[in-house]
Parts: sequence; C-alpha cells; structure tokens
Amino acid sequence: MGRRSKSYDTNDYEMLLMQLNENTARLQTNQFISSLFAKQNEPKFADIFDTTLLDIAKENSDIFSVLTEGGEKIVLFENISKYVTDKRDEFCKAIINKLVHFSFENIFHEKFDFYATIFEYLIKDYNTNSGGKYAEYFTPHAVAKIMARCLVHENVSNVTCYDPSAGSGTLLMNLAHQIGENKCTVYSQDISQKSSNLLRLNLILNNLVHSIPNVVKGNTILEPYHKDKNGRLQQFDYIVSNPPFKLDFSDFSFELDTKENHERFFAGIPNIPKAKKESMAIYLMFLQHIMFSLSARGKSRYCCTYRIYHGTKRYRTQNTRANGRAQNVTWRGEYAFQYFCYNGNQRFYFIFG
Repeated sequence: MGRRSKSYDTNDYEMLLMQLNENTARLQTNQFISSLFAKQNEPKFADIFDTTLLDIAKENSDIFSVLTEGGEKIVLFENISKYVTDKRDEFCKAIINKLVHFSFENIFHEKFDFYATIFEYLIKDYNTNSGGKYAEYFTPHAVAKIMARCLVHENVSNVTCYDPSAGSGTLLMNLAHQIGENKCTVYSQDISQKSSNLLRLNLILNNLVHSIPNVVKGNTILEPYHKDKNGRLQQFDYIVSNPPFKLDFSDFSFELDTKENHERFFAGIPNIPKAKKESMAIYLMFLQHIMFSLSARGKSRYCCTYRIYHGTKRYRTQNTRANGRAQNVTWRGEYAFQYFCYNGNQRFYFIFG
C-alpha cells in the first residue's frame, strides 16, 4: 500500500483481513509501504527495512515458502541490503521512495501481459546464457509464448503443468496463461535456489499462488520430488522445458544406475568422458525424464540448440528401435519434430513435440 493508502483503525483492519482469500498475504499495518516511507529517516533504516521483509516472509511462510527436496521451507524474502556494501540506508530509502508513488491497484488487472515484459527485463542480465555451474539458461518470452500456443489448442481445465528445469518459470507462466491460470496447477523443480525464488515471485504476480507449494528446489535427475500416493513419479498433462544441454554430472551419474531408474532412463546413461566432463550430455537425461513423466495423453514441448537437434534425431532413431520400447515412446508423445529458431545472442531454439 502506497503513501496515499487509507488509514484503518483496528476494527476496519480486521474486517479487511476477513475479506481476503486464504492465498493472500497478511501484512501488519506497520509493514505497509506507507509505514516504511514514514520511518525512512530513522537511524539504521536498512535494518528496519530488512526486518520488515523477514517478518512478512515468516508470518506468511505457509503460503509463499519454497520446499527443498528434503521438505525444508525456504521463506520468501531475505536481507536485501546485505548485498550492498556502502550506504545501505540510502539504498533502502531509494526502493521505498520509488514504490510509495506507484499505484498497484490497476496493474494487477493486467497480470501476465504486464509482468512478463517487466520480468524479462529484470532478469535478463542475471540469468545469462553463460550457464554457469547449474546451466541457468533464460528462455526468451517470445519463444515461451510460441511453445505454449503450439501445445494448447483447445479449452482445458483442471490440468497439471510441469517443468523439470523450471528456472525462473518463463515457460510455465506462458503455458499457464495460455490454458488459464485458474484452470491449471503448476509443478516445478530446479537445482538453483535463486531461480526458485524468482519462479515463486512469478507465481505470486500471475495469480498462481495455489501452485507455490509445488515449487521445489532440488536435483530433478538424481532426486525427483513430485510423486503420487504410491511413491511413483507423478505424471503430468503438459510438460515444457528448456533443460541444460551440457553439464558435468559425473559426481552423481553412478547413483542413477539403479533398478528403480531403469524404466525412467530406458535409453541409458551417458558415459563419463575422459576429458571435458563439463560437456556431458545431461539433456539426454532430461528428455528421458520428460517422456517418463507424461501422462497417457500428455503433451510436451522442449527447447534444444541446433547441434543437439541433430544429435537428438539420431538418439530418437536408436531408441525407438529398442526392443519393447517403440510402443512406449510413441505412447509418450509423437516425435514430429517442430522447431522454432530464435537468433538471440547467436543462440537457436528448437521446439520439439
């Protein structure tokens, strides 16, 4: 609430809280933006600012927490100013002074179309194509939008959507918007904590708070989290993904060769190369996981680079000829390969389905 927000007495405030649905965060009056604005000249304002965010996160942890694969809750906010080495108070004041003049009342009606553009702008520098340790690739909004439209052609309801390498959630947000945010439930898993935090924020901004409990931080290939009541991997109606293409997973690849994983990784596990372990084809593991995670009538689209597209064609041919596997592969989804080229930063995106 901004500087021009109403002043509520205790009874009015309690009445306002009663009108909110269960998926809406509860804030104390001293946690409003207008309250922080009034306190900005107090000593150690950065500490007041950070404490307010931490209190909001703690008091609303049942709604906005992300789970780890071990079941631990990770709250929504952390100490933002700790990343600023000098002039912490001035930094927090600048944030509040920007927010207090901004009206949130109308933009919430725009939802996805407004936030998708803003979100891409905010994270494009953070989530670069360089990949890094966990190969955090950013999928452009335009690519994600085309994938969603290729995947959903009819009216559907009460469906599940899944991304095993969700990142900040661009693919899932476009898919949910194409279906209708109130007609689907989103599931995700990603090894990066900061990506999971951004995805959670994306869900909040796009009226998908009901899916926040399904956002899991963890290693999808080694320890997939989403399972049914019988302990088997959950299967989904729609799967989208822009999986990491190359990644050194030699430190846990031997753990994947188990009886429990033989059905999921039916095509096998890539060998560990003697050199350039960072070039291990982890995307092959994600593709198998995607096929195994589709429901009987499920559909999926995923991204690949040009080089991997040709490699996957060979991979597909070999595996559809494997004894007893051709029927399963066909059942999991047709392999009429559609593709879309996106020449952003000299990178090509191929959409497979």
